[in-house]
Amino acid sequence: IALGEGILDKIPFARVVYRSTKQFLETFFSEKHEGFRKVVLVEFPRKGMYSVGFVTAKARGELGEKSGGGAVCVFVPTTPNPTTGFHFTIPEKETITLNMTVEDAFKVIMTAGVVYPEETVGKTDETA
Repeated sequence: IALGEGILDKIPFARVVYRSTKQFLETFFSEKHEGFRKVVLVEFPRKGMYSVGFVTAKARGELGEKSGGGAVCVFVPTTPNPTTGFHFTIPEKETITLNMTVEDAFKVIMTAGVVYPEETVGKTDETA
């Protein structure tokens, strides 16, 4: 692994992408980190289209007050680089909770939907 990382450190673009992705994944998959524990669907970029997002926190303070209460902060990463994305504060009732793990959701996002969690592929809502 150290040899591979050493090689990537010598390639300018690959170095930036690898380091930022590694740091992002280490941060959000650590046991200490409280966010990114719930996978949701949100209507984005328009009504009728859905994106996978991660609830990072309940909206508090001014965000919670001015959003009418009951809102959550959701991060919707971009494909294929999940270190960038969009942050939304939206009513929790407008999110659709998924049973997918955070790791599986990242697989779907990073592969642009080519890879799906094996336990849900080909199953209907009744059998999933």
